Amino acid sequence: MTNVRRIGFTQLSASDEFATAAYRVKYGVHGLRGHPQTTWEDDRKQSKDDEQLASSGRRSGFRSFFTPRRRTGKTNRSHQQSDDASGEKIFWPSDYLVGDLPDARVWTYGYDADVIGGMFDANNKNSVSQHGRDLAVKLERDIDNTEPIIFVAHSLGGVIVKDALRRSVTCRLRTRLVVFLGTPHRGSSSAGWGLIASNLASAALQDSNRTILRALEVNSEVLDNIQEEFQRLAFEQRIAVHSFQEAKGLSGVKGLSGKVVDDFSSKIGLPPPLETVESIDANHMQMARCTDKDDAQYRGIYGVLRQFIRSSLPQETHAVKQSGAEDAPGGSNILLANSGRGISARNTRPPIFLIPLMQNRNFVGRSTALETLQDKFFVSKISHRVAIVGLGGVGKTQIALQLAYWIKANLGNVSILRLGIRTKKDEDTSAKVRQYLESGRAGKWFLILDNADDMDVLNGSPSSEGGIIRYLPESEDCPILFTTRSRDVALAVAGSDIIAVEEMDQKEAGDFLAKSVMQKDSLRDAEATRDLLQELTHLPLAIAQAAAYLNRNPQVSIKRYLELVRGTEDDAVRLLSREFHDSTRYRGGQNAVAATWLVSFDRIRDVDSGAADLLSFISLIEPRAIPRSLLPQKQAAVEMESSIGTLCGYAFLVSRDDGTTYDMHRLVHIASKMWNREEHQLQRIKLDSILHMAEVFPGNDPAQRRLWRTYLPHATRLLQETHDVEIEQKFLLLGLVAGALHEDRRVAEALKYYLIIHGYRARYLPETDRKLVQAKKDLAGAYTNSRRSRKGMAILKPLVEVCRVTFGEEDLLRLDSEHELASAYLDNGQETEAIEILEHVVKVTGRMLEENSRQRLASQYMLARAYLETSRVGEAIALLEYVVGIISRTLALDDPNRLLAQYELGRAYLGGGQITKAIEILEHVVALEADFMDADDSSRLLTLYWLGSAYVEGGKIKEAVEILEHVVAVEAGLLDADDTERQASVRLLETARARELAARSPDRDYAS
Repeated sequence: MTNVRRIGFTQLSASDEFATAAYRVKYGVHGLRGHPQTTWEDDRKQSKDDEQLASSGRRSGFRSFFTPRRRTGKTNRSHQQSDDASGEKIFWPSDYLVGDLPDARVWTYGYDADVIGGMFDANNKNSVSQHGRDLAVKLERDIDNTEPIIFVAHSLGGVIVKDALRRSVTCRLRTRLVVFLGTPHRGSSSAGWGLIASNLASAALQDSNRTILRALEVNSEVLDNIQEEFQRLAFEQRIAVHSFQEAKGLSGVKGLSGKVVDDFSSKIGLPPPLETVESIDANHMQMARCTDKDDAQYRGIYGVLRQFIRSSLPQETHAVKQSGAEDAPGGSNILLANSGRGISARNTRPPIFLIPLMQNRNFVGRSTALETLQDKFFVSKISHRVAIVGLGGVGKTQIALQLAYWIKANLGNVSILRLGIRTKKDEDTSAKVRQYLESGRAGKWFLILDNADDMDVLNGSPSSEGGIIRYLPESEDCPILFTTRSRDVALAVAGSDIIAVEEMDQKEAGDFLAKSVMQKDSLRDAEATRDLLQELTHLPLAIAQAAAYLNRNPQVSIKRYLELVRGTEDDAVRLLSREFHDSTRYRGGQNAVAATWLVSFDRIRDVDSGAADLLSFISLIEPRAIPRSLLPQKQAAVEMESSIGTLCGYAFLVSRDDGTTYDMHRLVHIASKMWNREEHQLQRIKLDSILHMAEVFPGNDPAQRRLWRTYLPHATRLLQETHDVEIEQKFLLLGLVAGALHEDRRVAEALKYYLIIHGYRARYLPETDRKLVQAKKDLAGAYTNSRRSRKGMAILKPLVEVCRVTFGEEDLLRLDSEHELASAYLDNGQETEAIEILEHVVKVTGRMLEENSRQRLASQYMLARAYLETSRVGEAIALLEYVVGIISRTLALDDPNRLLAQYELGRAYLGGGQITKAIEILEHVVALEADFMDADDSSRLLTLYWLGSAYVEGGKIKEAVEILEHVVAVEAGLLDADDTERQASVRLLETARARELAARSPDRDYAS
């Protein structure tokens, strides 16, 4: 007795009857409003001429086919083949087919086909596509064997079968034959998808005028895509198709006067012998049912199955029998709907599985790579050799391993071999192995060449006759998968058939960590887990290493491990260098992330010294946003391109979209410096890198601001890495970097470097040495610009005296020192002393320097500031207009020096009563400063203050109050309550508000 499930698969033949079956049969996908049992079931006493019934009073006979039968007592009952069982329903797949095909497993499949609405829509949960997806998933999960599959599908069930086949690689690799009964494959000019859907629904409902037909939504594009994709798959996979067409129309249903599915629509359209088209002398509903074995329906369906099994499967099933595999007793599955096609086996020997690694039970994701490999090798069969390329530790071996176990599980007649790369070869044996694998008697093989990183071993070197490539078989029966870290190797062995593997995405990485760690409670800290995965840049080997450490040290939380990774570089190196056991990686291999990359670094050094030099330089600078122009170019352009290509080929460098900027994996960056240290090359590399950076760093020329801003992160990182180096070029570089930082108003950072330079110079040089004078001047200037003018004056006063004694009047270093002293005087409120010095400097520089000279313009600007502070407004305006006119032609619109001069000119206009000009120029400066200055920048706040003052003087009180309220609010969070600048802003805001109130109430006296 067999209980037929309403949803899912039901095996009709006893599972233990066919332990040595030659094939198996999975049976049944029904149509609209059908049932996994009643679709294929008929009453022995039912008239064979049901299709002639015309009266509406007998429509129940039709409806019973589409609607699950309602019975009293038990819902499921046995169906016996007793010919004298009067009134017994004939469920012919169980009652007849199981006995007539004793070597077969017979299955039926059910799904919810009662809800018609949405069945033909693309996005409905009850759609054909959704049912196809469910069928594919259930078949892969529930049918636990690897035998060939034959489908028998009625009506719309055939469309669901086709959709399942196109979704599942495993299913279509096993499918040999699909028998369609009245399946609507395609629309036509006379019967489009809308009419076909209406016919099917009308037959199911026994009425074409139901409301549901008016609401029926038909997405013909989706249905046509299913048909076109199946045509391609059937042709490429050589899936046989037998299409039965209804010979009689369906009468007795209002609105239907002919065939439910016409002859054009009920055939796939494949050329013979792939498709055979035959008619059954029955209507659309009765073609899937029979009353006895002599019915045309049964004789036709059974005949097709028997002939195909006898003529098309014996060689394949014989091979399976001979294999003796316990999990593959042999045979086929016949289904009335499901999927799969396998590789036909010519090999009569049991398949061999030579993979020295356990399957990775923690494997997650990588579906795109795996599906691409399955398609290239076994579905489309468009590739004979494919290479997986990617960074060491990114998971190439694990993808290959997962594919190998998938082949073992789904393609039981394919032998699998993982080849190791060895430099010593037995040429005679290698040649014989190749000849054997290329011969037909070897059967089907799948080879994996893992870690194929050495081009000389693969292709041979100048000192050898040839590499192992020449011993690899060239045969369609022996596809080869390579894994390599080298893109050059990948191109050499696989051409364009390359799959580049990158780090996991956030979800894959999280799932992998969750499966790998034993202490699941530690994952509750979602923030720490996310941060750790990001810190490990979602690299699978780094995640596996972290999980191994956490499993070994259960007292360490994920948060603590993250702290170790983010801690000192030594801590990070120790973590990256820790070996751990992993049964899915090779014995004797190096599982630690850092050790994995050291092998590649050594290889790069051997084959491309220029690339090794670049790698060493990059290990001492920032790993992100590396400009190409910063890289050492010790070789010709062609060799330089090749060296960059080598690093990109190993995925140690990744090019950004602009093609001129590169990034290096943070963990690779740490490992590369570790490599240099272990090779005892670090000190030499530090010296070389300092010399190069000092040569290419552009200094603080405003015209090159964009360039030195790009170089600054790398130069400052290099200075940190070389803190233990004391050579002259390093202090020259320190001065260039400090000058750029100072020019960019990052005075605190510049001051730090100026102190280092001054300390070094003062230890070794006399007071009159120009380098020491320069160091003192720069240090004092940084003190002045950080609002410590008195400290700057303490250095500058004796320094200027030394310069006046030691250097001539026109010496630029002396003039610069005098300029810095004047600036300190001005900031300290000693305007008279400042003007005296500046007038002298302006006079001298006016004689000897061009009008656009930076030093000359700087002194003129400073003198104008001094004039403005002493109310010599006219002289200040004249001088500032001259300076602004010059720099407007030479500096960029948003250059800080240009904006500073315009700001002072705006103040001068305000002081001279030229309110409209003041507002115009100050609004211009405010707008540009907003683009690159922070809201709490002191210079920006000063500009806003003076614009507010101009608004007050110009009567624009509303604007003044708005802007001054912002200034006061920001300064309240930055400055002490007694700070003079903050108090000035508060007083100006009070004045603006008072005038605002006065404007609202002109009769009230606010003078008091």
